[in-house]
Amino acid sequence: MSQDILHLNHLTYATPESLLCSKKTTRTRYPIYSERYDNCIGGEVLQIPFENIPDCCYIDGSKSSISLKINVNVPTPTAADDVYFWSTENSDPVYANTGATIVNLIKSAVHQLDNNDILYRENFLYMMQTIREYSQSFERKRVLTEVGGYGTNENKYNQYGVNKNTSFNIPLYLLSPFWNTASLIPSKILKNSKLSLVVNKLNESLIAYQRDSVTTRSFPADASITFSEMSLNLYQTELYDELDKSIKNQIIHFPYYSNNNDIHLLTSSSFMINIPLQASNLAYVALKFKPNGDSPIESAEIKDLGDVKPDNNYLPIKLQARINGMIFPGFPINDSVQAYIESINALQTISYPNAQNVDEMKVENKLMGGTISYYQFCNSQIEQVGQAYKLTSGFSSGGVIFAINLQKSNNVSLTGLEVNASRNLTIEIEGLDNYDNLTLFSQVRYMNVATIDKDKIVIMK
Repeated sequence: MSQDILHLNHLTYATPESLLCSKKTTRTRYPIYSERYDNCIGGEVLQIPFENIPDCCYIDGSKSSISLKINVNVPTPTAADDVYFWSTENSDPVYANTGATIVNLIKSAVHQLDNNDILYRENFLYMMQTIREYSQSFERKRVLTEVGGYGTNENKYNQYGVNKNTSFNIPLYLLSPFWNTASLIPSKILKNSKLSLVVNKLNESLIAYQRDSVTTRSFPADASITFSEMSLNLYQTELYDELDKSIKNQIIHFPYYSNNNDIHLLTSSSFMINIPLQASNLAYVALKFKPNGDSPIESAEIKDLGDVKPDNNYLPIKLQARINGMIFPGFPINDSVQAYIESINALQTISYPNAQNVDEMKVENKLMGGTISYYQFCNSQIEQVGQAYKLTSGFSSGGVIFAINLQKSNNVSLTGLEVNASRNLTIEIEGLDNYDNLTLFSQVRYMNVATIDKDKIVIMK
């Protein structure tokens, strides 16, 4: 019938020519030989080997993952105040933007190549998850409920029973920006490499609940965690033979981002921190203040940083970055509105986020607007005190990050500030009056280039 309609209208139909370069894509599961790690209490190393990967394929890192089962082991609960359930975060909208997932259980990640070079190293991986809240979409945030993330529709984190296996699938892009790319990764980089994940302490990673599923408490001293049935799931793409042959005869340069994460102990309200650099190009620097609280990874609220100022959108501190004689931004950040704008500009990676329909085919503009509004960054609340009403500013939802953009251009990727003439990035902070109740974490994102020349791989920073 359809062919008759085409004929009546003098139309012809032909299958369009495909411009795809891939011959086929398969999802391959690689069981991990040491797939079970019993009674972990923190400090153990989970080994993820990248073995038996064929040379002929390319890896889609954005779709690849690690699947596993997690069992939180506690003495059999009997009393009402024993531990019956666990979660990655407190189930309250106050903690909606901490970025908590079961990656809370991973203190650091190191990926070592077959030649012993380091592909990437992510220290304090669990703590720096909050930064992801500024660059992912709400749709992606909802997907991450599969790994214990915040349910934006349910306004809570899921809870799981103790002494029972729970299956998870951890996307590799949660471990490093190396995987969070639309570019296919040459398998030669990964073949015979090894990813090492250091386990975090249980009480620093998860929230324990009593029988009423509302009251929280700490895990008992003899609690532990078991990782089992671990496997590596890679999306492997094979190119057409002639194309693959032509690429193999050339030197391949694969650029990617890495993070330098660090911790800084605070001893004064005004200070400078020097971050040593081992990179040529920088993208941004981000700061996170961690309070002494019940949450494993929450950020300090604006009001927790220091004294209140006569401004509803106040910021207790002043901050800026300095490198190679240049100041970023060109003026000190001293109010929460400007701090929010600078963080959005540094951490949101979409092209032209303030334009409409700039790329209707969604080739460049991925519509990744971030999940933190200014209200979640800093808002005011009215409290009744006796017969009076008091307005207090500086409330947040657990995800305050102070980031400064170091890019030459927001519209061109991988063009960060050149720092060959200097090996230190200086952060200047004033007015942190509550410094003795805070810990400072920093993240500097920089560019690496993996060069493949036949069977030789060199990592350039």
